[in-house]
Amino acid sequence: MDVRGIFRAVTFCGIVCASMAASASNFMDFQVIHPSFVGFSKTPAYFAIRSRDELETWAKQPLNDDVSQMPRGAPRLPLPHIDFDHFTLLIANAGTKGSSGFSVAFTSVFSLPSAIYANVVEIAPTGTTCAIMSIETHPVALVLIPKTDQPIQFNVSTARTDCAEDRIIKV
Repeated sequence: MDVRGIFRAVTFCGIVCASMAASASNFMDFQVIHPSFVGFSKTPAYFAIRSRDELETWAKQPLNDDVSQMPRGAPRLPLPHIDFDHFTLLIANAGTKGSSGFSVAFTSVFSLPSAIYANVVEIAPTGTTCAIMSIETHPVALVLIPKTDQPIQFNVSTARTDCAEDRIIKV
């Protein structure tokens, strides 16, 4: 097993152990927000947004300002109205991908005394049977969780879709 394989195994064990440590009462409900307002990010990035000011500041960051990909004069979509008195917004941005077929999703969110843990999976196509387009994509997922001031820890795992067998393979 090479160093990357050992790192993946240790990371996966850490995620599994953290997940097992959370009892059913620690799991938090979350609400998916459809990301019509999110800009582009070339590298993966994960955020917890706790106020309207933070959301507006985040939306103006260079990470979301790759205007070379936007048509000239394209209108910016308005930011969603979020009740930050009751919710915290979590953003998982998988970065720029070279083709279609990639996605990112929150699988669970749970609370332990030390932090809130958000489990995220990034899914990529594999093999030659996946029908993909040669176009840059920017997979992103957004969820709302109950308002919290606790630190947020994002546990990110990757999986690959095997289109020939219509299944997901954890990496």
